[in-house]
Amino acid sequence: MTAPVSTARAEGPAQSPPADPPAPSRIGRRLAPFAAPAGVVALVVWLAFNAGGFFPGTVGYAAIAVGLVLLVWTTTAARPLEGASGPLAVAAGALALYAVWTLLSAGWSDATSRALIEFDRALLYLLVLVAAGLMAGRLGGPRRVLWGLAAAAVVVCACGLITRVLPEVWPIRATLQADRLSYPITYWNTLGLLGAMGWVTCLHLASSLREPRVVRVLGAAAMPLLAATVYFTFSRGAILVVPVGVAAYLLVARPRGALAALLAAVPATAIAVAVCFGADALAADDPTTAAAVDQGRTVALVVAGCVVLAGVLRAALGRLDAWAERVEIRLPSTGRLLAVAGVLVALVVAAGLAVGAGDTISTQYEKFTQSGEVDPAGGSRERLAEVGNNGRLDHWEVALEGARQSLLRGSGAGTYANLWAQHRPETFDVQDAHSLYVEVLGELGLVGLLLILVLVGTLLVTALRRARGVDRAVGGAVAAVVLMWALRAGLDWDWEMPVVTVPVLLAGGALLARPVLGAAGLVPGRLTRLLAGLGLLVLLVTPALITQSQARLQQSIREFRAGDCAAALDSALDANAALSVRPEPFLVIGFCDVRIGRPELGVQAMEAAIRRDPGNWAYRYGLALTKAAAGVDPRPDARRAHAMNPRSPLTRDALERFDTDDPEVWKQRSASAPLPQ
Repeated sequence: MTAPVSTARAEGPAQSPPADPPAPSRIGRRLAPFAAPAGVVALVVWLAFNAGGFFPGTVGYAAIAVGLVLLVWTTTAARPLEGASGPLAVAAGALALYAVWTLLSAGWSDATSRALIEFDRALLYLLVLVAAGLMAGRLGGPRRVLWGLAAAAVVVCACGLITRVLPEVWPIRATLQADRLSYPITYWNTLGLLGAMGWVTCLHLASSLREPRVVRVLGAAAMPLLAATVYFTFSRGAILVVPVGVAAYLLVARPRGALAALLAAVPATAIAVAVCFGADALAADDPTTAAAVDQGRTVALVVAGCVVLAGVLRAALGRLDAWAERVEIRLPSTGRLLAVAGVLVALVVAAGLAVGAGDTISTQYEKFTQSGEVDPAGGSRERLAEVGNNGRLDHWEVALEGARQSLLRGSGAGTYANLWAQHRPETFDVQDAHSLYVEVLGELGLVGLLLILVLVGTLLVTALRRARGVDRAVGGAVAAVVLMWALRAGLDWDWEMPVVTVPVLLAGGALLARPVLGAAGLVPGRLTRLLAGLGLLVLLVTPALITQSQARLQQSIREFRAGDCAAALDSALDANAALSVRPEPFLVIGFCDVRIGRPELGVQAMEAAIRRDPGNWAYRYGLALTKAAAGVDPRPDARRAHAMNPRSPLTRDALERFDTDDPEVWKQRSASAPLPQ
């Protein structure tokens, strides 16, 4: 239907109602189902090959791309708001308020740059959620988004697995922990989570009888490859959320094709994982030795064979699907299934207590709470059986320091790294608290935590509600993926890795949207579209400035390390011109000023950096070095830097290096002082 036209007489000519969009061409109709999957694959794979989207520049580029797509949709689509719904408004509203609260936190943290960077990430997530909600209905809905999530996970995991089992085909540089597969994302736990979510999504594609037969076959075929990749990440968290996701999907979705999917995929997956487990050389610090290469070829052949086996079995079990579709199966309600599951769990617990499992659980709990780093003598493979917290409890305890400063508002967005430097119990450097909920509580207080919980809760509740209708399988799949992400986000820094958060918000946003049933929805006028477009352009100013500043900053750092201070100064000044609130360019400027014989200017640059981020010990340490080079007493600033980071070798060195009253000694010793990274 078209927008109503007023019958009242107007002074000007009558306005005709907007016409319905023309019917798509035959080619357009054929390509339309693949638009959403292609978009998901392109975005997720691009993020994966750019460090998972961790760094500010990548986040900025992604936000600009999604924002421009949303801009085109808002200004040109016939009914751009037809996907708008109450749940979408609640989730988007919570995320928008979270982004605003993040920006406002600069007022009490005095670290505007940190708040802007965190705001930019929240803005990316908001744009992704809104774009999925408004556009997915016309592009196939959450079902097609799940296609894209599965395909993206397969592409990324296949690339990573090749580098491990066939290093001569795809050689890569050694990473921080070469024994744990992390390419191309650069962080093994995030790669593991993407593979785990992909595995459950492929289980859905292989199980749902609403999917075409070829999709069911491809979904089953991909599962051994994804499982092999997850195994080589040795990510305990990623592996543990797989059974949670599978159980959630089967309980909520109750797909008729689950039996055939499991019969086809589980044996093939088990064979692939068993062979991977036996390839011990691939789990060593150097997975490119002759023995590792030999084992890798065997693993590659077996995994490829398991992929074919799972696909062939799923195709052969098509008759089982036909039988399941014809047979009248009276499935119990979700509530009854949950009740039965609860009874079974209670029986298992009772049986375990009867055979003495309670003592074992108590021992394992004690190991978790008292054991820090997990570094078994047998290497990464053996860590899968360890239950140590791997330092998580220390990270969480430090994060709560921000909440102790102010339970309502926290210490400010992005300030966890400063808290960790000051209160850490060990020399290990981290930037995030390894828990979304604890870190948000510490940085943004109860207000920020409540907004995050509203977002996650809305996604989960809406997925469960959609699972009651004809979209039961799709709703169950989205609920399982969101649950997996939400659980893992409580144990790691997945919020800071858009490569796993973006697909969750894409699937969740598509599910939150109001289903498109024919031509419906408001038709905004030209002025409304113009204002919406201008609003989006204003929002994209921040990511544009951050990307420009980040590019010039990285260039200045490379030039500084190469010894070209003239070029480094120009690049750092350009970075500062793009975004003057960032302190990092002044660090480069200050050290370059010392190198070219103008230490007094270096002192001014370091003081400018401190004004922009007063809680960062590195700038206070840099001020001590530049003052020493200028012959000014560096000891007060060295002591201040040490108080801000008492476990740093650099700050301890500064205390000893400048423990003299002789300005000439300060100048001499500053020349050989180590610089912060």
